Amino acid sequence: MLSSGRAVTVDKVATVTLPIGSALRADLHANSDPNPVTTKQVRLEEAAWFVYRDGKLLTLTVWAPAGADNVDPWDLMSKSLTWK
Repeated sequence: MLSSGRAVTVDKVATVTLPIGSALRADLHANSDPNPVTTKQVRLEEAAWFVYRDGKLLTLTVWAPAGADNVDPWDLMSKSLTWK
């Protein structure tokens, strides 16, 4: 991801506890894909959660323009993960 990303910076990696179990969370910033018409890019805030259980990896990745208030929706999504 880092080698193929656009100006990726990793801000924090930590183990977190979710209702589904223990997870690894990575917070980072990166540039968006260029707009096909204008070629402009937007700086994005990204978060990814990785949950491993019984030989399977569940990954949740979310992103939005940097500076947007994403704390509550991202918290709600990560805490709603379940195994089926």
